[in-house]
Amino acid sequence: MNITTWNCNGAYRNKPQIDADIVVIQECEKLAKPNIWFGDKKGIGVFSNIELQKKYSMEFRYILPLKFNNINLFAIWAMDDKIDHPKRFVSQVYRAMKYYNKLLDEPTIIIGDFNWNIYWDNKLSYPIEGKWCDLINLLDSKNIKSVYHEYFGDYFGGETQPTFYQFRDKSKPYHIDYCFVSKHFKVNKVEVGKYADWIQYSDHMPLSLDITI
Repeated sequence: MNITTWNCNGAYRNKPQIDADIVVIQECEKLAKPNIWFGDKKGIGVFSNIELQKKYSMEFRYILPLKFNNINLFAIWAMDDKIDHPKRFVSQVYRAMKYYNKLLDEPTIIIGDFNWNIYWDNKLSYPIEGKWCDLINLLDSKNIKSVYHEYFGDYFGGETQPTFYQFRDKSKPYHIDYCFVSKHFKVNKVEVGKYADWIQYSDHMPLSLDITI
């Protein structure tokens, strides 16, 4: 099974169309093709034969609990929250995973743009409800691991392959897009798109994986 996540930075219709069994696109306009789409002018689109779960909570609007073949898949677009700072970015994912906690005991994939790196955990001037370390501890307790870090042997905060270049500047790289899978899966391959191939289309690089259950 091939899965790819990519924040396309808008106008996906005019950019390379990702070919995979499941494709999660952030900052995607509403198109006829996505099976699932949530957003305003831009949103998160999921291209696959997949269904939104009844447990979906609008409190976590861009964290979509999906279901296919008895597998839970969470499509992520962690957003800023200019009104309620403690609930921004990684806090949204952390609180959503607590809300959907029972689903995490089943075969689970969590994938998307988290907009965060552990690097920022201790650089905030205000508290947030769940830092990156809190999220990782929660997922670890369910034996859910980052496919990139397991496959390449990098540690959180020491990623050697960026998924985001601030202002598309090669000298400002960050790793903020992730996929986590439960113990039920075997990871066969993980790949991050190359700067030279993708920077003309977006400030994010695609993150792709091949897994079997």
